[in-house]
Amino acid sequence: MIIKSLSPSARIAIGPESGITSSTISAVVDVSIGARVLIGSGCIITDSDHHVVRTQGGNSRRHLGLPAAEPHHAVRIEDDVFIGARSIVLKGVTIGRGSVIGAGSVVSRDIAPNTIAAGNPCVPVGKVDE
Repeated sequence: MIIKSLSPSARIAIGPESGITSSTISAVVDVSIGARVLIGSGCIITDSDHHVVRTQGGNSRRHLGLPAAEPHHAVRIEDDVFIGARSIVLKGVTIGRGSVIGAGSVVSRDIAPNTIAAGNPCVPVGKVDE
């Protein structure tokens, strides 16, 4: 597992009884993972693009090798979530309590609590029986 804070003020919080297998968590602002969360192998969780998207000629931040000035948005993974292997959770996303994310999904929007979601882009495909 790789946990990388890219800013002195970045916060990465992982709740009790959570398990993470060979995944990457990267934060510029805030990544919060609740209790009893299971994160499968090879997942990426990030609150930033981590690169400059826009170019404006030869003097752009990208061409000068400067870090991204793009907006960063916190990621929240609530309690009792399962994230399948090789999934990617992008900036600004909240995954609701008790949800299941299918393997290989790209989560670019919020997922409601107790939802089964999968795909690229990740979309709801069912509900978790309580």
